[in-house]
Amino acid sequence: MKTPILQVENLPSICLMISGEDFTLVKSILKEIGIEISKEHRAREFSVFHSLIESKEFSIVITGLGSASIELATQELLQSGVDTIILAGTCGASKDYKIGEPVFIESGAFERGSPNYYKEFKGKKSCVHPDFINSLPELKRGSIISSDSFYAIGGILKEGKIIYLGAKTRIEPIWVNKFRKLYNSKSSYLIDMETAFFYAFGEIFENFKFCAIKGVSNYVPFNPINIIKEERLALKNSISSSILLISEL
Repeated sequence: MKTPILQVENLPSICLMISGEDFTLVKSILKEIGIEISKEHRAREFSVFHSLIESKEFSIVITGLGSASIELATQELLQSGVDTIILAGTCGASKDYKIGEPVFIESGAFERGSPNYYKEFKGKKSCVHPDFINSLPELKRGSIISSDSFYAIGGILKEGKIIYLGAKTRIEPIWVNKFRKLYNSKSSYLIDMETAFFYAFGEIFENFKFCAIKGVSNYVPFNPINIIKEERLALKNSISSSILLISEL
């Protein structure tokens, strides 16, 4: 029976999930790196394809932004026969990382999001599935912070000060000040809108192997002139590394 939202059933056991990225850009990159797709299916904000690499069949799912989209896609993929999901996409970072480079995500944390409807996670780190810990050792490793809000965490750097990036608010968002403290601590960080939530669902659901490789598209705080500097390069490197991992499974 087909699932209610994605309208899928009987999918291959392996899935490449690409979160919060432009549909046309993803298809262009897949073509560029030689990945043929078939059985294209779109439902609401989601797109589902089938593909092959070295005679190994896998699905590709493009999702929307944030924890709700990740929750829905993960739920329905698992109900449709998937047991291994590799998450690809882009993220922001501190300047300890190189723009465009793919980063193997070892763990992630978040404050609030859809996993909290299942159990309490506030501030707790969730880790990559143990079967993937030693995968792709050539990639840089990192831990990520995920937020459902793009605007309320981060900002632009102006005259040495972090300034809230979004529309005028009655009060400054709480997370802007929290991010100032993180930035001033000189710690390394990665920031996106999906990965830590995805890893939390890895703790929640049974018989589910999971891993994420994210490409660094920009620095946070943002450059006010060019906010997302290298989206295509970062996404291509993330997808290419994820495809390589799938070929090794």
